[in-house]
Amino acid sequence: MKNIISYMTMYILALIPLCATNYYVSPHGGATFTTIQSAVDTAQAGDTVYIKTGIYHERISFNHSGTASHPIVIKNFEQDKVIIDGTNINWSVSWGGLLDFSEVSYINLSGLKVINSTHAGIFLDDCHHITIKNTKTHNTYSSGIGVWYSNHVRVKNNEVSLACNDGGEECISIVDSYHVVVDYNEVHHNGPGSDGGEGIDVKQGSHDVLVAHNEVHHLNNRIGLYTDPWDTHTYNITFDGNSVHDCTNFGMAIASEMGGVIEHVTFMNNLVYHNLDGGMAVGGWTADGQTVASNPIRHINIMNNTIYDNRNSDGLYIANPDVIDIKVHNNIIGKNDDSQIYIENTPLSEVSLNSNLIEGITGHYGEVNQIIANPMFVDASKGDFHLDPHSPAINSGVANSIVLHDFDGTKRPQNNAWDIGAYEANFNFAFLIPILYLLMR
Repeated sequence: MKNIISYMTMYILALIPLCATNYYVSPHGGATFTTIQSAVDTAQAGDTVYIKTGIYHERISFNHSGTASHPIVIKNFEQDKVIIDGTNINWSVSWGGLLDFSEVSYINLSGLKVINSTHAGIFLDDCHHITIKNTKTHNTYSSGIGVWYSNHVRVKNNEVSLACNDGGEECISIVDSYHVVVDYNEVHHNGPGSDGGEGIDVKQGSHDVLVAHNEVHHLNNRIGLYTDPWDTHTYNITFDGNSVHDCTNFGMAIASEMGGVIEHVTFMNNLVYHNLDGGMAVGGWTADGQTVASNPIRHINIMNNTIYDNRNSDGLYIANPDVIDIKVHNNIIGKNDDSQIYIENTPLSEVSLNSNLIEGITGHYGEVNQIIANPMFVDASKGDFHLDPHSPAINSGVANSIVLHDFDGTKRPQNNAWDIGAYEANFNFAFLIPILYLLMR
C-alpha cells in the first residue's frame, strides 16, 4: 500500500506543471487583468504572468513564492514594451522599491522598464532564488536595483541609468547577501553623486559574490566598482572581466570605511580606462566624519587587469597601514596621469608586485619581473586593448592558479606562459598552413 501511495504522489506531482496557468495583463482591457498587482497576487508556483504593452502607474509588491522546480515567472509579452512609472507614487518609509520583493523566493522577472521611483527601482529584501533579467531602471531616487539580506540571486543583462538621483546607496547595491551573481549589466549616468551613486557596490557583510562582464561608465563623482564591509565581515568577492570607463572618480576601489574586515577579494581581467580620478585604489579612508581604529583589508588579488589612460591621479593607488597580503600580478598599468603605481602609508612587506607591465612614471616598491614598455595594444584610442602580436606582454606573466581565463573567456595560459593584462593572446596561425605546405613541396 505504501508503494501505491508513493507512486500516486509522484504521478500527481508530475502533473503539476500541466496545471500551471498563464495570466495576461493589459491596461487597455481584453486580458485577464488590467493591473500587474492583481496578476501577481493571483499567481502561484509554476504560473507565468505576461504583461502587454502599456504604462502602468502602480507600485508592485510580490507576496507569493514559487518553488525550485516551478518558479513564478513575470515578464513582458513577446517583445512588448512595458513601463512601470512611479510618478507621484510615494510610500511612507524610505525603504523598498517600485517593484518590491520581500520574503519571497523562486521568482524570475524579466523584460520590464521601471522609471521615476521615489526610492529604489527593483528591491529585494530577505529573499532567495530570485532572477532579475533584461530589465531597465531609470530615474530612481535610490538604487536602480538593490539586493538586501538575500541569497542565491542573479542580476543579469539589465540596464541601470540615472540611479541615486539625489538619494543614497548605489546604482546596483548588494548588501549583506550571499551567492549572488551580477553579470552583463550596463550601469551609466547616475545622479549628481552628492549622496551615493557608485556603479556596483558589494558591501556590508556580503560574501560569495561574483561581479562579471558588466560595463560601468559615465558616472558622476563616484567609483565604478566598489566593495566596502562597513563594520561587518565581508569576504569571497570577485570582480571579473568588467569594463569601467569615463567615471569621474576611481574606476575600481576597495576600502573599509567603518573598520569591518574585508578579505579574499579578487579583481581580475578588468578594463579600467579614461576615468577622471585614477584607475584603482586600495584605500584607507573612512566614512565621512567617522574615526575607526583600523581599516583591515586582507588577501586581495589584483591580477591581469588593464588600467590605462586614467586622468588626474594614479593608475593603482595603495594607501592603508592595515593591509595584509596584497598581490599585484600580471597587470598592464600605463599612461595614467600621475604615477602608474603609488604606495604610501602601507607596509611594503605585505604588497607583492610581480610581472606588471608599466608604461610611464612609477615608484620603486620592490617590484619583481617588472617590464617598462609600451604594451602595444591593437587600438587603445578606440578602447581595443587586445594585444598586438609583438606586444611585450605576451608570455611575460607569472603563473598562478587564480586567473584561468581572460576578459573574453579565452583559456589561460595559451602557450604555457601567462600573458600580462586583461587579454590573453590567442592568435590563429591556421592561415599559414597552406603557405607552409607550398614552401615544403
